[in-house]
Amino acid sequence: MPLCHLDRVLDTEGGVHDTPTPTHAEDLRLRNFYRRTIRRYTHTVAEFAKYFHKSPDQLGPDHIRAFLLHLLNGRKLAWGTIQGARSALKFFYTRTLKQAWFDQEIIKPEVRRKLPTVWSREEVCALLDATTNRLGERLLLATDGITEAENSAGELFGDLRLSAVAHYEDIDAILDCLARFQAPNPVQDDITRIDVDYTGNA
Repeated sequence: MPLCHLDRVLDTEGGVHDTPTPTHAEDLRLRNFYRRTIRRYTHTVAEFAKYFHKSPDQLGPDHIRAFLLHLLNGRKLAWGTIQGARSALKFFYTRTLKQAWFDQEIIKPEVRRKLPTVWSREEVCALLDATTNRLGERLLLATDGITEAENSAGELFGDLRLSAVAHYEDIDAILDCLARFQAPNPVQDDITRIDVDYTGNA
């Protein structure tokens, strides 16, 4: 049986079962990924192996392409989920199997961004009125250019990291965190932060 760096691998009958081979998960943990990301990445690679009934180190770019098309056309998953699956497979092949990625065969999909919905003054007031902020507390509003910033391994900055830097009053401090997270890739998306301080009724 070929070597497979998965927590779940194929047996001789084509089934998928758990084995004590934690190399893939260890690689993810060493990159300091969140547990949710680790579970999602390992699940994606296990599903990839199960789909073809083969160990993934026996599969190549044509199989990856077919699997992603299956997720898109067969399972009707969203583009964000497809991108996440591509990132999970790229990490597995480049970091765990130490193989070159298939840049020409598996092109990164272009993100289609919708124009933002501009809320009316009444809608903004209704949102603020619905909050439970007390006197002296602060409401943080931020665009998805922060939470959806992506590093070279395909991991998103996410809500948890945003929460960790939310106390920074200087937007430049958040930009520095984003720049370090995305390095060597530049920060490209729009980034806006609005702080609303509750001072009581006017």
